[in-house]
Amino acid sequence: MDETNVLQNLVRVGVVAAVNPGNRTARVLFESSDEMSSDWLAVLDSHPHIPDYDGEPQRTEYEGPDGEGAAKFEKHKHDLIVKPWLPNVGDKVVTLFLPVENAHGFVLGAYQPWQ
Repeated sequence: MDETNVLQNLVRVGVVAAVNPGNRTARVLFESSDEMSSDWLAVLDSHPHIPDYDGEPQRTEYEGPDGEGAAKFEKHKHDLIVKPWLPNVGDKVVTLFLPVENAHGFVLGAYQPWQ
């Protein structure tokens, strides 16, 4: 593979064909390669956007938006479960490959079909 071809294939767009949640990896189909599937690509870690995230379930607010007390919202409480993002089969994703032949690659993230 020549240098130009390697550079052209560093960043690619494709569709997720399979996901392995245990390993946080995904296989991606690329249109430009006759619908061939990639090897398993690592999905970048996306940290939850909750400052005190420690992997344990958290509780929702016990107060309402106007400062009402916990008694009014007692029935509203429930666990708040936050999980790192993984793509779904069929998602369109952007991938990045290291600039060497047969290199490892990564799923950077997904985008909406209308974007």
